[in-house]
Amino acid sequence: MDSLHALKKILDFFSSNARLVSGGAWALVGRFLSLFLGLVINVILVRILTPEEMGSFVLTLSIVSIGVVFGQFGLGRTSVRLIAESIGLGQPDRARRLVGKILLATVAGAILSGALILLKGQWLAVVLLRSNLISGGILLTGLWVFVLTIKTVLVEVFRGFHLISYSEIFSDLGLRVLLIPVLVWLWLAKRHLTFEHVLVLFISLTILLTLIGLFMLGRLIVGLPRTKTAVYNEPGSQTIMFSSLNVWLSSLLLVGQGYAVVWLLAAYTTPAVVAQYYSAFQLASLMGVFMMVLQSVLPPIVAELYAKRSLFELQNLLQKSAFIAFLPSALVFIVLMMSGKFILSHIYGEYYSAAFPFLVILCVGQLVNVWTGLCGETLIQTGNQNILLAIIFWGTLTFFSVSMLFYRFYGGVGIILMITLSTIFINFLSLLFVWKKNGIWTYARP
Repeated sequence: MDSLHALKKILDFFSSNARLVSGGAWALVGRFLSLFLGLVINVILVRILTPEEMGSFVLTLSIVSIGVVFGQFGLGRTSVRLIAESIGLGQPDRARRLVGKILLATVAGAILSGALILLKGQWLAVVLLRSNLISGGILLTGLWVFVLTIKTVLVEVFRGFHLISYSEIFSDLGLRVLLIPVLVWLWLAKRHLTFEHVLVLFISLTILLTLIGLFMLGRLIVGLPRTKTAVYNEPGSQTIMFSSLNVWLSSLLLVGQGYAVVWLLAAYTTPAVVAQYYSAFQLASLMGVFMMVLQSVLPPIVAELYAKRSLFELQNLLQKSAFIAFLPSALVFIVLMMSGKFILSHIYGEYYSAAFPFLVILCVGQLVNVWTGLCGETLIQTGNQNILLAIIFWGTLTFFSVSMLFYRFYGGVGIILMITLSTIFINFLSLLFVWKKNGIWTYARP
């Protein structure tokens, strides 16, 4: 009865907040659909491409992801906080000007990041990743980084305006909806696709989606009401860039830490092993989908509640949200522990069943990540980006210091184990510092 009463309290809490219900519904449907389509796309790709080509594609994704984070300069998450703050304070003119400054800086960052890929990508592909396939597609990779950087910040701008539906449509969901029919047709028609063909397809649809998103944002900005009220503490371009610096460095460390596994596996094993790891990573992501929903909906609300110093309401929101995400994540964890090897072999093929040890380790890390809640995001939205940067730095340093020792004794499993332990370390330190700086907890609690 106590558990039923707790669940009823949580549902009452969420039903009393219209934004949470509307945004949460869009985020929930969007994330589930996006994850399902991502799994379908991955299954089709492993059937179309050889394990070596699939591994090279995953490594290219890692280059693109790091390039996109570099090119954003941290403006994605910063835009959520600044735009949500402007809307919460009833200053649409301030929000309009902020969008212009953020997009201008984003285009500059996208050009810089794409240019760096073109200049240094060949060395990275041949010397570090040891892949001629990746080397041959560097020009396409640089173009992909440029376009995706703009699209990623665009998604966060929509999130800052509380337009969760737009942020979901123009994120991975929109791209995957466009990709699925094309890939299914090519697969059923038994058309031969090469590594470069896949890159061209992904880039072309990303360009299309970005152009549509920019058009929709333009309509939104034009429609914002114009007011004559005094503007409260409007940051200039330099202030925006400076406030984004710690977020940028933290994001670079996080994405670098995440893809370090892929790069180390590529350096010490083969692209085929990278493909095995990626298949396990995709399945383990099923546990994180509920956390992704919170990540989509809550950041602008966290920023608003903190600006109003409604700390009790903020803690209530964060803990109950984490608890709702933890329950289904724990259920998925049990299913994957019991049937993970069977699922891997039947979805991806017998070759990929060897990735089951990877899957077990990744699932444990995901479970801890969901239980600790949005601790890192809360540090960002409450202005404590420098603390998060320090935590991620020490966690990443620990990973690189010990990972080679783990690899020597346990091989690829040791690398994945070390990255999971360092991620758990980062989560718990972030949890503690949210409490120390703001007096609130983010861990799952009914």
